[in-house]
Amino acid sequence: MWHIMVWFTGRTSKSYYDYPYAVHFFTNRKLSCETALRRSIEILGGVKDLTSRFVGYEELPLHIPQESCIAIEFRPTNFGSYNLSVVANTVDSNTAEEIAKYRLSYLTVDIDEYKPRIFSALEDLATALDVASESSVEIRIYRTRGGYHIRARLRNLLEFEKLVGLREKAWDDADRVRIDRLYHEGGLTFLTNFLFSEKCVFSAGKFTCFEEREVPLESVTIAREAYNFGFDPLYGRSLRLSVDQVEVAVNYRVVLHGRPGVVTRELVSKVRKEIERMYNNEEAVAALSKVYGDARTFALRSVRVIDLGYLVYIVAPKELVSPLIGRGGARVRNAERMLGKRVVVVDRDNGKDVAEVYADLVRTAVRRALYM
Repeated sequence: MWHIMVWFTGRTSKSYYDYPYAVHFFTNRKLSCETALRRSIEILGGVKDLTSRFVGYEELPLHIPQESCIAIEFRPTNFGSYNLSVVANTVDSNTAEEIAKYRLSYLTVDIDEYKPRIFSALEDLATALDVASESSVEIRIYRTRGGYHIRARLRNLLEFEKLVGLREKAWDDADRVRIDRLYHEGGLTFLTNFLFSEKCVFSAGKFTCFEEREVPLESVTIAREAYNFGFDPLYGRSLRLSVDQVEVAVNYRVVLHGRPGVVTRELVSKVRKEIERMYNNEEAVAALSKVYGDARTFALRSVRVIDLGYLVYIVAPKELVSPLIGRGGARVRNAERMLGKRVVVVDRDNGKDVAEVYADLVRTAVRRALYM
C-alpha cells in the first residue's frame, strides 16, 4: 500500500512545516505526482495561495480494500501553534486502526543536517542509534537529500506518548514531533510517525524528486563527544587528527568520528578517563607544586598541566614561562630529576606549540583507549 501526501505552503509561511493544508492518499497503486496534486486541489475545492507544493511517498506492507484519502487544514493560533481540522475524510476506521498499529510498531527518526541543532548531526545520529538499539530488534538507516532516516522495528507495540518520548530522546526532528502531536490529539494517530522514501518538489512548473538510499549500518559515520574542556584551549584554533580508525576534532570539545562499531560509548568513556587522568590531574599538579615549591602558581587557572606519563607539559602565560624554566633551564632540569619525566614549558600564546601539546594529549588518550 502507498501513503502519498501532498502538502502546500503559503506565501507567508515562515517554516517548511507551516503548511496550511495536507492531503493524504492511501492506495494500493502509486499515483504520479501530477495525479496526486490534481486530486488534492479538487478535494480542497480551489483554495488559493498554495504556491509551494510537495509530494511525499511512503510504501507500507499493508493492503486496503479500496483507495481513500483525508485532507487536513492547519490554522495558526495566536500562541504559535495550530488548530487542526478535517476538510474531507474517506478513510474507514478499520483501515485507520490497521495503519496506526503499524505506526506504533516502529521507531522512526528524522535527522536533517541543515537545521540548527545543539550538537552536530553525526552526534545526534549516534544518539538515535543508541536509543534504537535499546528498544528494537531491527535497525535500518537511510541517507536522504539533507540528512538521515532511521527505521527501527520495535520489540513491542508502544503507546503514542511513549513512542514520542523515544523519538525525542533520539533527537528526532522537533517540527515533525510537533505536527505528529497535533495529529494524535485530533484522533488521527494513523497519520503520525511516518518517513517518506521519496519526496518530490514542485518548482518552475515541474516536479523534481529525491529518493532516500539505504546504507549499511557498519558503513555509517557517527560522532561522539569524549571530553569538554569548558573553554577553548586552542584560542580559536581547531585540530583534526587521525588515530587509526578514528578521526578526532578538537576545539573546546574532543569529538570522535568513525564507524558505529569503533566509536562506541565504551570507547568514549575510556578516552574521557584517559584525558581526565592526564589533564590537570590533581596528583600531577600537586607534584609539580612540590617540585617547584610554588603551589600558588599551579593553582592558577591560567596554568595547565598535562602529564602523559613519560612527559609533562606545563602550558602557562608568557610572563610565567621564564620563571618556570629557570636560568639556563635549571628549574626544568631539577623538576625532571625529581619527577623522572621530561618537562616541557609551553607559552600558551604560541598557537602552534599549544596545538601540538593538545594534539599529543588527545592522540595519546585515543590510542590508549583503543588498545587497552
